[in-house]
Parts: sequence; structure tokens; C-alpha cells
Amino acid sequence: RRGLGLGGSSNSEAGFVYRLTPRQRKQLVGLLKFAGPATEVRADRVPETVTPTDVDVAFAPTFLAEVIAKGSMVTVHFRDVIPPDLVLLMPIPARAGDAGYWFLFQADPLNESPPDTITLDLKSCQKCDDRLQILSTDPSGQQIQPHVFVEVRWQGHSATFPVRFDDKAQLPLLLVGRKPTEGELIEYFLFGTEPDDGDEGTGLPGDGTKRPKPDAPIDTSRILAYFIRHFVWAIPGIEAEIHRAGYSRASLDAVLRGPTSPLELAELAFASLNRPPTHNAPQKTPTAVGFQLTEILAALIRAKDDIPDPELKACFDPVISRCREVLNTLIAQQGELQVQGFRLYQVKILGDAQ
Repeated sequence: RRGLGLGGSSNSEAGFVYRLTPRQRKQLVGLLKFAGPATEVRADRVPETVTPTDVDVAFAPTFLAEVIAKGSMVTVHFRDVIPPDLVLLMPIPARAGDAGYWFLFQADPLNESPPDTITLDLKSCQKCDDRLQILSTDPSGQQIQPHVFVEVRWQGHSATFPVRFDDKAQLPLLLVGRKPTEGELIEYFLFGTEPDDGDEGTGLPGDGTKRPKPDAPIDTSRILAYFIRHFVWAIPGIEAEIHRAGYSRASLDAVLRGPTSPLELAELAFASLNRPPTHNAPQKTPTAVGFQLTEILAALIRAKDDIPDPELKACFDPVISRCREVLNTLIAQQGELQVQGFRLYQVKILGDAQ
């Protein structure tokens, strides 16, 4: 476009104009802060330059050949003599905050013949914090998922080393930014509201989202009956989301296991029983969580029955198996779910599939 030339001769400008959503604008603001202050480029002067600072040489763990993950099993191959103080850690994937590390390996300086290969199961692996203090084991039955890298510490150095996944179908599905809350996932399936990338989840829809008017001029976000009612309304959205992705294995697998998936909703519902209530999530009861897990499992079974392709049906098997495992763990832990009334409800909803 041609400039107006209010302060002198007009100039010409060329470029692109982008219309950004509020979510994209937040990402752009962070990028501009990283880029630094704007610099004007003029034809009559040389742009200011900054001499780059010296970059410290990074130390690489050349003594590692490869780290392989298959399911919960991790195998480490060494290519050279390992340092006597070597420590291998794997960060534990967490929805929020720091969940610590799996303590994979610590070299024994007195061992004159260190191993060439080590293999271990993350299910029985000890957990530790950043200072290598052993943490207590979480009995919640959370799904074991290897991270995409290990942290290597030796001789005062620290580096990361990538993990190779032999079974590509078990690659971790990563989310840029934080993971959505349970309330946000319900909003996603109910209204199609994309979870925000902010630091704190509110569970509320973004700008411009049309929502039904509240039933009463009171805050219902911490009332369990209202929360469960919204969950029930979101169940058709879960099945519709799966139906839309039923054209390829990759898309279906992402919808079933991704950050906005019924499996993630089931995991969050199960974990919510041991978490304090928040501003948008009420205190849960075992019966409420058992109801949620049963309904999610039933929705997955119905969606699987609607898929004619046998290859695509196979995508449901690990997800349904995990949901059933979480539900059975909950029932075993909570006595009020072992009564006849809840069993009859399961028979009614799940039938022979329970």
C-alpha cells in the first residue's frame, strides 16, 4: 500500500495482514517479547547490531547409544565406558506442575565392569525429586507413560537424550502449553470450546461463545448436581467427536487418546476424587466419579460399534481397556460402589460389555 506522506515524501509498504483469534494473539505477544524491542530499518543508516555473547560449549552424553521405550519397559544401551557418577532420570509426565522423575539408573563407582545394557519397568521404578530424594509411590493407578527424553547427569554436567519408541502407536501425545481441566473438557464436548492456553484453567468458554442462560442468579459451578448435569449433556459431543474422526487411524487415535479426548476426561475424573474442590469443580463423591467413568466407557463402546472398519475398531481397544481398568480400580477402592445398586446400574448401562 502507499503511505500518506504526512511527514514528508510517502513510502510504499508491503506485507501481510493477519486476523488473529484471542488465543493466537496471546501466543504472538509472547513471541514479540522474546524477539525484543522493535527496530526501525531506514535506507540512510545502518541498523544497529549487537555483538553475540560467547555461548558455553554444551557437553553431550556420547557414552549413550540409545534409549528405547516399549510400553512401560525402558532399555538403555551404552556405547562406551560410563562415568562413575552417572545418573539417568526420566521426567514423569504431569498435567500441571512437577511430578518428579523415574530413577532409572545410578552408576556404582566400585563396579569395575559396568553393564552395557539395562532394562527396567517403569511400573516398579522408584520416583525421586530433583535432588534425588526418593518420593512415595502414588497408588492412584495412573497410566504409566514414558517421557520423550531422559535427563543425564554426570561430572557436574546435565543434558537430555531422546527416547526412541519402538511401537509408534504408543508415542506420547503432547500438548503445547498446559493440559485442560476436567471442566474445560466438558465445555469442549458440550459447546466445542477450545481450552485456553493460559496458566490457570477456568473451565469457562472463551470470547464469543454462545451459552444457555443460567438457571438461577447464583454460582452453580461448585454444585455437584449441576456439574454432573453438564457432563451428561456433553456425552453426545464425545460420540460426535469420535464419529467425525472415523476416517483414518491417525485421526481416530488422536481423538481417542489426545489432550481433549474421552480417555483424558476419564483420567481427570478418576484423579478428581483425591483433589480438593476448585472455583469451577465441586467436591466429588465416589458414586459421581463411578457414574462418569461408566458413562464414558458406554459412550466408547457405542462409538466402536458404529465404526464398520475392523482396523479402525482396533483403535478403541487400548482406550476401552484403560477406562475399564480405571473403573475397576475405583470400585475396588470405594466400598459404596460395591453395593448391588451400582452393579445393577452397570449391567443396565454396559450390559455384557462390563
